[in-house]
Order: sequence, then C-alpha cells, then structure tokens
Amino acid sequence: CVFFAFQSLGMGMNNFLRTAGRPNLALGTSFIGTLACIALNATFVLGLGWGIAGSAYATVLGQLVSMVPVLWFFAASPRAPFRFKAANFRPDVRLMGNIMALGLASFVMQVAGGIVTLVLNYVIEKYAATDPIGITGAMAAISIVWKTLGLSYTVIIGITAGAQPILGYNVGAKRWDRVLKCFKWACIDASLVATACWVFFMAMPEVTLIPFNVGDDLLPFACRTMRIFAIWLPFVGYQMMGSSYFQSSGQAIKAAILELTRQFLFLIPLYLVFPPLAMEWFGVSGLMGVTLCVPISDVLAFVVTTVFVVMEVRHLRALTRGGAVEENGVERTVEGNSAA
Repeated sequence: CVFFAFQSLGMGMNNFLRTAGRPNLALGTSFIGTLACIALNATFVLGLGWGIAGSAYATVLGQLVSMVPVLWFFAASPRAPFRFKAANFRPDVRLMGNIMALGLASFVMQVAGGIVTLVLNYVIEKYAATDPIGITGAMAAISIVWKTLGLSYTVIIGITAGAQPILGYNVGAKRWDRVLKCFKWACIDASLVATACWVFFMAMPEVTLIPFNVGDDLLPFACRTMRIFAIWLPFVGYQMMGSSYFQSSGQAIKAAILELTRQFLFLIPLYLVFPPLAMEWFGVSGLMGVTLCVPISDVLAFVVTTVFVVMEVRHLRALTRGGAVEENGVERTVEGNSAA
C-alpha cells in the first residue's frame, strides 16, 4: 500500500504511451518491469532468504522500474507529443466525469468477476460435497481451468486494448468508415485467436494442464470441464470486442451492460438456478450442471452483444453514406470520446 503510487503511475500512464502512438515503448516498459520483478524475487527470496517480505519488495521495485521510463518520456523526452505542465493538473470536473464514465465498464467487469468467484465457490461446495471428486478436488480443477482459459482471454484483451485508441480517435474525427473497418478487423483478429485456443483446448486439454501438475485423480474431470467451458470460446472474442467498442466510442452504459451480461447478469443466476434443473431434467450431477452454466452464459451474452452490434453497425453505415442520422446518442458519443 505504501508504494502503490509506483503501480498506479506506471500502469496507468502506460496506457497514455499507446494513445501517444508509442505501443512498443508501452510494451517495453511493462516487459522490463516484469523481468526486474522476477530477478529481484529470485535474489531476495531464494538468495537472501527474505521470504514473503522479500517478494513484496521485489514486486514494488519491479513496478518502480516500469514507472521511471514512462515518467521520463512525458517529462523530458523530445519525442513526446505532449509534456507534463502545471496547467495539466488543474481539476476539470467535466473531463474527470467523462473519464470515470468511460472507465465504468472496466470497473464493473472487475467487481463482477469477484462476485462471480464467490458464488462459484458456494455452488461448488454445495454440489461437490455429494460428488466423488469432492469439494477440494472440484475447486482445484475448476480454478485451474479458469486460469488456463484466462491466458487466451488476455490475448483477446490485448487486441481490444490495441483497437481502443484507433476507434476513439476516428469516432472523435467522425471517420465512420475507419471506425467500421477497425471494428471489423479487431473482431476478426479476436475471433481467430479465440478459435485457435478453442482447437487447442478441445484437442489437447491435458497438455494445457501440465504446468499445474494436475493429479491423475483430477485430470479426467479437469479435461471435461475444460472442454465444456471452452465450447463457445470462438465467439467470446467477438463478444469481448463488442463491449470494448462501446467503451472506446464513449457509450459507457452500453459497454457496462455488455460487460455485465457474460460474467454477472447471466452467469450468477445460472449458477444458482440451473444445477438442480439439470439434475432433474437431464439426470446429470449438480457439479456437471455448474460447469454447463458457463457455455450457456456465453451463448446468451453473444445474443445480446449481437443485437447491440447490429444496431450500431447499421447506424455507422448510415453515417458513412452521409445520411442525416445525427441522433443524441451519437452526439454524446463524439462529445464524450473527444473529452476523454
């Protein structure tokens, strides 16, 4: 907590590097910070025997290593498109409000993820207690599967993050043709990555679980859970990009709704309601019903995202053709994005 400024400034301002047209520098500062953290952990924990405290020191020092070049770029680099000035630090309530509104979707996603984890732990404990695999085994296997799937999600998140400044700039410039083109190719890229991961998870789930040292007693359940969770994965990239688009174009409410659908609005009710129904209707175990909630939630989120995206694409095409479609929503979009 004492050194939280290192993380806040380093990670927060790293996003400005991408917006300023220096994505490679943004990647480099993150990379050297990670390397420093690894090296310092090895030194403090393994070499000096400082234990958990040594790992904490290594972490904050790694964040410091990432922060320094970012601050230097905007404070002293002749290549920076803008510099820090005292006038930049005067509070602008309207601008701050726009920034917070556009960050609402990301905030909601993080909070929803924590709540979903709590509910998931509850239903696993409830239904795994009567399952041969047991509560501990079920929690371990499902946690490992989620972490493995999370690796594919991080690549998709990287694509959405790379598209955001391009989308935001062209929405502000009212270059609707470029907005459509960027959104289309970002969806294609995200879908291709998700599909490649889907093929790997479906064909060789046991290979993806090797780094976690899953025991033979848990491996069949973990592989089956992996395949179930990943059934709809090829379409998850499109769904995540759809949510990111509305955030990038300044439509904060729509972005927040789409972020909530997949991880919160659908998944939590399914966790609480669907397992007993699956037991009664399909004769499967309650634990199997818990795992089936994930692809069902993905399908429902895909449908909602498609409705939003189809309406938006029609709107953008009308603007591209030069039609008089200056609705209030678009005005707010352009204004909000320009301010941010």
